[in-house]
Amino acid sequence: MILDIVFSASLINTIRYTTLKGFDFMKQLNRQGITLALILTAALTSGTSHGQGQTTELPFNYLQQGRDIALLAKSELGGQLKQVMSRGGPTAAVEFCNENALPITRSVSTEAGALISRVSDRPRNPANGANASELAYIATAKSLLASGKPVKPSLQDINGRKVGFYPIVTSGTCLLCHGDETSQISPDTLSVIDALYPDDQATGYGLEELRGIFVVSMEAEG
Repeated sequence: MILDIVFSASLINTIRYTTLKGFDFMKQLNRQGITLALILTAALTSGTSHGQGQTTELPFNYLQQGRDIALLAKSELGGQLKQVMSRGGPTAAVEFCNENALPITRSVSTEAGALISRVSDRPRNPANGANASELAYIATAKSLLASGKPVKPSLQDINGRKVGFYPIVTSGTCLLCHGDETSQISPDTLSVIDALYPDDQATGYGLEELRGIFVVSMEAEG
């Protein structure tokens, strides 16, 4: 699942509502041994006797929920970044990300009740450097992309939490700030990158390469 989507305002609101409401709703249902599948089955078979009347609890889908939360974070950041790009181009986008990327991510983390981060093996901001488990996933994902194979999200159990990894792949727009320094990034933009990120490692990417991953850490149901 590659997180490379252009978001409209209405889609952002829809994702926010279904993610935040759905996360809590489905967790509550699971605590009671009820699932959406069972609810639908009951509705479709209303008035029919099943004899035993037993239900089976299905596991909560943390991988899907993490994906929805990652999309919510991407929609918040991407939607605002798109507006900044349309007004001031990639130079303004670099300045916007420098001031707002981490606060926006933290805000969505609070809304969703999960810990969200964007990390990379070649970070622009050193605070976004990947740890050992994230680097292992990134290496595997890069190998798959290089061989033309699809990259899938991954769910891991880390320190008692469910942690989802979701790939971020470059699009053409990304390369205006993350592409080749001589042919794709303008001198003005490169100057701002150098000033704001003296330890930048996030240039030199090509199209449809892995630039990093969303990491969504969720509380595991006991």
